[in-house]
Amino acid sequence: MTAAIDAFEAPAELTPVRDAVAAFVRNHVASQARAWDEAEALAPDLGRRFADAGLSGIAVDEVQGGVGLSWLATAMAAGAVGEASGSAAVALALHECVLGCLADAGADASLGRALSDDQPWTWIDGTHDVQVIGRGPGGWRIRGRLALVPVGSAMVINVRDGAGVAAFAIDRGHPAVRIERRATCGLRALELSDVGIDGEVADALRIQGVDGDALATTRARLVALVAAAACGIGRGATLAAAAYAKTREQFGQPIAAFQAIAWKLADAATVLDAAWLSVLAAVRAIDAGRSAEIAAARAALASFGPAVRACSDALQIHGGYGYTTEFPIERMLRDARACELVGGGADVHKGAIARAIEARVG
Repeated sequence: MTAAIDAFEAPAELTPVRDAVAAFVRNHVASQARAWDEAEALAPDLGRRFADAGLSGIAVDEVQGGVGLSWLATAMAAGAVGEASGSAAVALALHECVLGCLADAGADASLGRALSDDQPWTWIDGTHDVQVIGRGPGGWRIRGRLALVPVGSAMVINVRDGAGVAAFAIDRGHPAVRIERRATCGLRALELSDVGIDGEVADALRIQGVDGDALATTRARLVALVAAAACGIGRGATLAAAAYAKTREQFGQPIAAFQAIAWKLADAATVLDAAWLSVLAAVRAIDAGRSAEIAAARAALASFGPAVRACSDALQIHGGYGYTTEFPIERMLRDARACELVGGGADVHKGAIARAIEARVG
């Protein structure tokens, strides 16, 4: 099976990105993904590794310290990293969303910190759970509780501010923040946690220039990038299953020769390539400056379920060995299933798509 990012020819200027990401995955991710999952933590210098590989601020203008490419290039990177580690891929997606949000808001000081930090930052939509409740001598007072959110070196949290939306960049060690780590089935290394916030946040950390449109844009970016990561996870599992099927023999021949096995691989390749097309449609809309929430929702629906099914079929092809930690398939299945925790559940995306359809027909 050919990886989906190769099945659909990328613009020539992105070929170096694809090659750089492949080298990064080979040298810094593939050999450590299992250890990160077992330790339930990513490498403490993963943010620095992203930056050194040109994977920090991929879509941020060069004048702001970024790489100056596109969200298409960012999705390619998230998908490629996902082939080896779902946790690292989603961490990259979240970090890039933070950088895009900070760049759009002109928050240069926070952007510089995020670009140079040893660990990735995370973006959290807290508009339903966190709000500004007043102002004290030390800054704005915010309060709320977030369930099962990724916690990075720092968090950029969108919150309700009266009738509008504000965003705050808050270090994980801030005295207003309480973190309760949760043991999860998948994306273990992402440090999904319950986060309580109650305290004053200094004015210097408040990000200005954030509104509802900016929030919608960042939401679409996150959903599209997590969908890209899910495609990568499914792709990695299918490639691993194909390699295993060529070496595992039964009845005197590789099991890849059996129609039941070959058709599982063919089905996985087809649905994952279709999912990748949906991701491409979403990130191209984002790059064009168009509203992309519905395109991103379609990408999520097209990616999350098929990624889980591809991993499940890959596990079946491995037989009993697929359930062991000797092979990466069981981890990939767990990570694919957990993508909805970060990218949103199917019901949420179906509802958004249905409302858009109703609006079009009056």
